[in-house]
Amino acid sequence: MKILLFLNSDIHSATALNLLSDVLKNHQTKIILSKQVGKTESLPAQLLVMKKVEQTGVEEFYQDKKTITYANVNSQEAIFDFQEFAPDLILSIRFGQIFKSDLINIPRFGVLNLHSGKLPDYRGVMASFWGILNGEKKLGATLHYILDDTIDTGDVVGFAESKINWDQSLVLNINQIYHNSFGLIVEALKKIEAGEKLEKLKQVGVGNYFTYPKENDVTEFLKKMELVKDSDANKILQSW
Repeated sequence: MKILLFLNSDIHSATALNLLSDVLKNHQTKIILSKQVGKTESLPAQLLVMKKVEQTGVEEFYQDKKTITYANVNSQEAIFDFQEFAPDLILSIRFGQIFKSDLINIPRFGVLNLHSGKLPDYRGVMASFWGILNGEKKLGATLHYILDDTIDTGDVVGFAESKINWDQSLVLNINQIYHNSFGLIVEALKKIEAGEKLEKLKQVGVGNYFTYPKENDVTEFLKKMELVKDSDANKILQSW
């Protein structure tokens, strides 16, 4: 198959790509990179540091993979390039732009997105942060279809869970999500190759949509970390 991969320039997308390398080598792929997810200029200081940590070493990882970056993946130029490649499937992992209908309608097998949160409870960004803050015992991941330009609302293909490791940083807990959920993509690819239709579940309930945390959210998160573990909570939030 021809597969268009839409990834973000961070360690988590790089981890997912590395984990998928064995199965993807049997396909013709093209990688589209985004620089960030949403507007991050006004993030609290701790989260800005965390974002830098997540981007450490990523440029070197991607340098031999012939990636492409578009200011707007829905532009006429980008759509023409994608149509010329003629992908059978689009896979999105942490990509920083919203897809419009012209792009969504290109691949015959649709657009699959691996979201690092359980849907519909944790739509939006930083689901792991919000899950921990809300007292969850496990962090979820959801493989789902992108059907339109709404965010994290499409039919669900599968779920995976990761137990929170209180001895590791938030960055490492997020990264572990991809170690525990990349198999959802592997299984989906096997079924598509075999000519099987993926089972799809409609999302049940209204769910919740989360944006980037504010200063008071980070303060509350750090207090929670200090209660859970006797150590520097800032390091738990930021460190690799």
